[in-house]
Amino acid sequence: MTTIDEIRQSLGSLDERLRQTDGDHPSAEDVAAITRGIAELWEKAGQLQTEFCVRVENKLKQREETIRILEERLAEKPAVEVQPEPAPAPTLVPEPQPAETPVVEKTTTSLADLLERQQLSDLRKAFSLNDRFRYRKELFDGDEARMNAAIDELNRLSSHAEVLEYIHRTLEEKKDNPALADFIKLLEKRKI
Repeated sequence: MTTIDEIRQSLGSLDERLRQTDGDHPSAEDVAAITRGIAELWEKAGQLQTEFCVRVENKLKQREETIRILEERLAEKPAVEVQPEPAPAPTLVPEPQPAETPVVEKTTTSLADLLERQQLSDLRKAFSLNDRFRYRKELFDGDEARMNAAIDELNRLSSHAEVLEYIHRTLEEKKDNPALADFIKLLEKRKI
């Protein structure tokens, strides 16, 4: 099968032969050879065009056949009938029985209670933004590095007694500050 690139190459070689002829006019033999070459190329191009048209026609026939088969299958299938749902059977309500078992009082646990009991692996997560500013200002005299060092040390400590001892040792001068009491409450939320 001849491709478009082969036809272009042949045309190029014919053009080159035409340029190589002596003088202004090519000889009769050169003209005949060039004409035969052009005729062959023209014939090959026509064959390519015909082959392409045949392929396109075959594809269209296949598509039409597929559409026809699908339409036949759709026509063969019966229409789906929607069946009404049966009415639900009446439910019997049991008669109330006298309570023989003791009533257990339900205790409700709020989300806040659950969150307070949650273990905090890092104290930084226990602070809101406002708490962080408040504790830095009131307990650590506005020193962010000092506060971060204290939090790192508190995270490292393993027992509640160690935490309280560290707080009283490092923040002794702030013992009357209500912010310290709130800070200790946050530490108690952390399961140590």
